[in-house]
Amino acid sequence: MVSEGLIKELAALVPLREQEPMDKHVSFRAGGAARAFVTVPDEEMLCRVLKLLEADGADWFLLGRGSNLLVGDGGFDGVVIRPGEGFEELSVQGESLHAGAAVSLNRLASLAAEQS
Repeated sequence: MVSEGLIKELAALVPLREQEPMDKHVSFRAGGAARAFVTVPDEEMLCRVLKLLEADGADWFLLGRGSNLLVGDGGFDGVVIRPGEGFEELSVQGESLHAGAAVSLNRLASLAAEQS
């Protein structure tokens, strides 16, 4: 359960949408609404948001790009956190590919193909 007080605290920190349809955010284009949906721009803000959520005892879910994720028609009675621009890093280091949580699958696959 997400309290109104928590909604107000989160909205003061990051863009927040209430009753956000999750079909807009998952590749299967199905699913009910999230009680609250926030986008965090960077790691520092993610930490601040998580501290608020933990202190409140609210349920939360960290959503990447929503590939291969099913959300029930009843939605999610918690806070969905979407990583923003600060999580779009993508690099190759030796034989390893490092991708942030906001990197699209297409971009990741393209770089992997380029690097063989």
